[in-house]
Amino acid sequence: MLKNYVLPELRRRNALNDIVWMQDGAPPHIARSVKRLLDQHFGDRITSRYYPFPWPARSPDLTPMDF
Repeated sequence: MLKNYVLPELRRRNALNDIVWMQDGAPPHIARSVKRLLDQHFGDRITSRYYPFPWPARSPDLTPMDF
């Protein structure tokens, strides 16, 4: 999905270099192949449980609305 839809759309909008990618630590999100893909396209602009810049706990500006 990332490779076929998200990344091409970000490129089309010239936004790929302006985005910080945020994701949770679900096992499919942290597979080696996914981490390689994210590292390749986002570098140090990744917020996730298993990256150097972790998702802040209970951060009001990063907590998705659940309604």
